Amino acid sequence: MSTGSNTSRTITIVVGALVVLCLFMACLVGVAYWQKDQVLGLLGLAQQAQATKMMPADTPIYMSLSLNLQNQAGYQNLKKFYLDNPDVKKALDDAKASATKESTLVYDQDILPWLGTEAGIAVFNIPESGSSKNPDVLIAVATRDVKASEAALEKFRAGLAESSGKPFEQGTHEGVTYWFQKSDSGSDTYVSIFNGFVVLATSEETLFGAIDRVKKGGESLATSKTYQATLAELPKNGAFFTFIDWTTLADIVMKSNTSAQLTPEQLAQLKAFQSVGLAFTLQPDGVQIDTAVRFDPKLLPASAQAALNRPGSPNTVLAKIPDSALGFYSGSDLRSIWQQVREGLAANPDFEQQIADMEKQTGINLDQDVFGWMTGEFAVVVTKAQVPDPSTPPVGGYALIGGDDAKTVEDKTANLLEAYSKSQGGAPMPFEKQTIGGHEMNTIPGPDPGTMMAGYGFWDNYLVVGYQEDALKAGFAAADNPVANSAHFKAVSGHLPAKNSGYFYVDIDAVRTLIETPSLGLSNESYANEVKPFIEPLRALGSASDASSSQSGVMKGTMFLLIAEK
Repeated sequence: MSTGSNTSRTITIVVGALVVLCLFMACLVGVAYWQKDQVLGLLGLAQQAQATKMMPADTPIYMSLSLNLQNQAGYQNLKKFYLDNPDVKKALDDAKASATKESTLVYDQDILPWLGTEAGIAVFNIPESGSSKNPDVLIAVATRDVKASEAALEKFRAGLAESSGKPFEQGTHEGVTYWFQKSDSGSDTYVSIFNGFVVLATSEETLFGAIDRVKKGGESLATSKTYQATLAELPKNGAFFTFIDWTTLADIVMKSNTSAQLTPEQLAQLKAFQSVGLAFTLQPDGVQIDTAVRFDPKLLPASAQAALNRPGSPNTVLAKIPDSALGFYSGSDLRSIWQQVREGLAANPDFEQQIADMEKQTGINLDQDVFGWMTGEFAVVVTKAQVPDPSTPPVGGYALIGGDDAKTVEDKTANLLEAYSKSQGGAPMPFEKQTIGGHEMNTIPGPDPGTMMAGYGFWDNYLVVGYQEDALKAGFAAADNPVANSAHFKAVSGHLPAKNSGYFYVDIDAVRTLIETPSLGLSNESYANEVKPFIEPLRALGSASDASSSQSGVMKGTMFLLIAEK
């Protein structure tokens, strides 16, 4: 055979192989697209939702767990700090042993070999308050080895039958084999394996419904518009997801005796909310929790509707919080917050009378004298501090309440104190002048000479109220090292909404160090063995609500737990 013929044959083989490879890839892509939800779920890029196809469309409570955590972005971080930690591993092993203690199943031998990538649990047909009935529960756990899961179910049934003295019976529905055990208490057990899931149900109707939705199609939680709309507001790659159909739960409340105790305004607010969603995602440096609450703005009270248009907090108050703070809570416009609270409390017929009685006794009008001028930012800050009693936690703190301008804040505070003094018979307030951190404060002396217990003063357009001198000193020196420059706060706030209504923040690392102070006596052997291994990798926790989403009928919020090297 000539060289030319060999070359031609080689080219033909190569081209043929490439054609076959292309066809194979095309088929693979086609299958991946056809099963894109499952593929994305397996890759950790989307919420796994195969179990929702079994659940009723009107399911009011549903929770799902991704068992495919290895593909989550933050799995390796979690593994390094927890799963590879011998102390944590022992605690988890003990928990697994305890969970299967009353069962004949051994987790590593009977469950782990077949455990798939998804688990879901639905709670529905919730009875009205006072009913003796139990809600229906449907649990679906994906299996990757049907034979292994069948063996586990057989062992489960045998153990339960032996302990209860009642054998399982067998039946079929739509070609699916199932087993059931009736209970005198009404807590029946139905188990089956179909559609790649091990399924447990609390009634025949519940199990048959799941089988019918798989075999015959039709409406399910997966097709529910409420569920889809809620899921769309949350990260797609959640490791854990919770869905609550608030409308369905509200209907249950409306039909119960509880509704008779609610005012028309409260019932209207109850109807305003539609659904709640929550998603946990693993991030390379921690765990993120996102929430979404869908609602109808038109059904909210007037003050709540007005609050939807608030621009969010400018967060300039962060400059007055030191990076050494153990934690803080900040926000803005206490006046509007009070108006919302008052509008809700006004539904109680005694509330207005109580407000009027208080004003008569003290001469203080809550709307005008207390909250009326609190239109700026506010913050409550907790810091480390030296305290007189060694057995007392060495902490102090201060509150910042802002107004439109410094003069208004000072005048309103003076008027408030004067009114209070008059209500107490005109006795002078026990304050002493003291300069702390370059600011003149009105203080209440501490038990030791030259010390203060509490006091108030002014800082720009803020009223400052503090407990322990060290706390105020730290606050007044915040400009040198503000919390916004803290490495922990930067890491946490980077995961939170940029446009928000303020922050809740705790420096867990600093709090843990404080707890382990020997003089407090809180750090003992039990703490060292059972608590410390779990909290030692935790650095900080923060949360914030998204101020840009509420106008569209969705309230979003994010919480982030920083898990990182010290």
